[in-house]
Formats: sequence, structure tokens, C-alpha cells
Amino acid sequence: MKKFIITLLITIIACFSIFAVSGLNINDATAIQKYLAGFSVENFDKNSADYNKDGEINIRDVTAIQKELAKVTDTIPKETEDIGEILMGN
Repeated sequence: MKKFIITLLITIIACFSIFAVSGLNINDATAIQKYLAGFSVENFDKNSADYNKDGEINIRDVTAIQKELAKVTDTIPKETEDIGEILMGN
């Protein structure tokens, strides 16, 4: 039982350390979405919001964060990526 408890504690500490180091979470994606929708976002950092560093804050930054969190490495075809712009008339 003692060995189990020690293993469990080590696992919990390791998980906490991983999250503390990365700092990236789904709330970051949500904050960008709120910003894009015109809502006020407290402590919004535009430099950090441009997650994919293309010079714009847009839904592609949200997608990049979601893919990072989900550990998805494939790319979205350009035709699919632009569907939001097509629907919005841009």
C-alpha cells in the first residue's frame, strides 16, 4: 500500500509539473474566441494571442492551440481552413 501511495504522489506531482511548465490550456483558446467575438477579455495579451505568429489574431490561432493541446500533428487542407472565411463573406 505504501508503494502505491508513493507512486500515486509521484504521478500527481509529475502531471502538475507538466501543466505548470507549459501554461497553455483551453482557456487560452477560449479567450481568443471571446476577443474575436468582440467581448472584453481581462489581461488579454495580443502578442501571445497570435499563437501561430502570422501577424494576425484569428481563428487559426485558436485552432493551433487546440491542436497543440490535443497533440495533433497533421495539417488542415487549405480548402477546409478557409471555410470560415467563405461563410463569413471575407
